[in-house]
Amino acid sequence: MLLITTSCVKDVDFEQAENFSLNPVLETSVIYFNEPASTFFVNNAGDEVAEAQDATVIDVFDDDFVIDNLVKAVFTFKITNSIERAFQTRIDFLNPEEEVQHTFTVNTVASINNQDVITDYIEVFEGDDLVNLKATNKIVFTAILFPSTDGSVINENTIGRIELKSKATFYLNINTGE
Repeated sequence: MLLITTSCVKDVDFEQAENFSLNPVLETSVIYFNEPASTFFVNNAGDEVAEAQDATVIDVFDDDFVIDNLVKAVFTFKITNSIERAFQTRIDFLNPEEEVQHTFTVNTVASINNQDVITDYIEVFEGDDLVNLKATNKIVFTAILFPSTDGSVINENTIGRIELKSKATFYLNINTGE
């Protein structure tokens, strides 16, 4: 019986537990922006405003664990426009000194009859872009309204809205025994 017990344990390599890899995938909401068309109107001046802006501070890259193990990040955006005007969304990733580390734009066409127009966009961060992302602590979203094709301007009664939803997916590679 002692021989059987010894032979069962003999082939097991307990050092394998010292070298293993985990590849967790984490998802988080980044920003939600939902503004009516009247956001682009200034009451006291009666003028149309060309842009609206929102920002969010992200502190995930303050953690050395994330910086050391993050191998890829994917940001997904869903933009809904029900304003009868085209616009552009500019997304700027800033470092603590307010310097742009990465930027991109997404154009959205004008709505027809205030029906929702949905634009989906994906931005992938790998290589140098990932290095720049890891230096980021703030994301600024700017909705830039394009001029109307018929010369009309937005006022307090203009119908429609701009909605932006975004999420980030982080891919980590955690190796032990290295």
